[in-house]
Amino acid sequence: MDQLASDVIAALEVELTKSEEQVGLYTAHYDKLKDKYRALRQRNAETAEELAESRHVYKFQKAFLLKIINRYLEPFADKNDIQVTDDWTVDSMFTVLGHIFQDAMEAGSLQDQVKLLQKELFSKADKVQAVADQQFAQDFRVIVSLVKTLSRTTCLIDLVDPIAALDKGQLLEGVSHHHWDSRARKRYLIEAWVWSVLVKMVFRTPFAILGAKCDSLSEVWQNLFLQGHLHDWPCPSGLCETWRYTTMEQMMDLLDCDVITKGVLKQSNRSVEPSVFEARQAVMNNIETGLGKISASPDLVRVQNIIDKAFALALLMSLQRYRLQVTWPKVGDIFVEGQMSAVPNPDDSDNLEGVVAFIVNPGLTKWGDTHGKHFDQRYDIVHSLVQLEVATPKQEIEEVLEIQYALDGISTSER
Repeated sequence: MDQLASDVIAALEVELTKSEEQVGLYTAHYDKLKDKYRALRQRNAETAEELAESRHVYKFQKAFLLKIINRYLEPFADKNDIQVTDDWTVDSMFTVLGHIFQDAMEAGSLQDQVKLLQKELFSKADKVQAVADQQFAQDFRVIVSLVKTLSRTTCLIDLVDPIAALDKGQLLEGVSHHHWDSRARKRYLIEAWVWSVLVKMVFRTPFAILGAKCDSLSEVWQNLFLQGHLHDWPCPSGLCETWRYTTMEQMMDLLDCDVITKGVLKQSNRSVEPSVFEARQAVMNNIETGLGKISASPDLVRVQNIIDKAFALALLMSLQRYRLQVTWPKVGDIFVEGQMSAVPNPDDSDNLEGVVAFIVNPGLTKWGDTHGKHFDQRYDIVHSLVQLEVATPKQEIEEVLEIQYALDGISTSER
């Protein structure tokens, strides 16, 4: 009996163990089902949000599409008698859009044709009308007057020697210091110095006004044609001047005129415009620095006006068919009537004999005519203003020797 009871208890314990394991499996399965249910609820909530967002986007797109239909497609269809159904479908919309695209292509073709005709028309017409000599003379004399006024209104610092303070420019080379002793002569010194800056930085070549970015144009022009003209320019000729003005015309196709004449950035060309602006600023800085050494209050507004006028004149000069060049004699040159004007001499105003002591301002010279021919003919539109002095015997001997050397064909290196 005891054995039987023990077997029954053992069997029950086994069953109990199996039941507990089964309960554990059911519990684990229940937990998994519970987690999956939670995940499904979460996904359902996210789907509901996405659906709501999709409905919102759909409503927006539908409203946007209706605007396009009402504002563009429907009026175009009515205007061009294109039949569409009352309810706009994808097919009907694409039908109208096809007509719009075709019209746009035809309009683009016509626009290209108009541009081509304009280009051909402009290519046949001169881009710059010839300017009369009197106009160039007037523009040049305006600059002369402005520079003269600047020299007269510059209050010099008493303890500063302008001769030592100002850098020597091209118009000041070889001038004896005693010529600047008087106060009036110091005014001439300032004029000559300002003009030296303009000659070097504005009128150096026809392309100097374009700035450092275009220095290569000056180099090519100067190296491409026959050398030996005034101030290191190539000799004027039809081919030389055609290269010069056509190149400048092409550059002006890239630039607005105000960029050069007023320093106004137009962003028409982001490569050349900053170069022009920097060139103008360099002239301003140079003159401002020089005047700041000799005057406590230089008139910078007047300086800016001089720069504007100089750049505008240089631009107009560079676009002419004939050669225009700022010219000046050398110190010691014999006075040449027709190319120079002399500073009036209080003692003997009618005496125009002598040699150049110094140059107050340069002149403006023309070679050739409005048709781009006869470059062997020189005409001084504005004469250089110079101070004369009586030639010393030594100067006279040197001039005679120079003439003799030239007649004998003896070069400088052989003397």
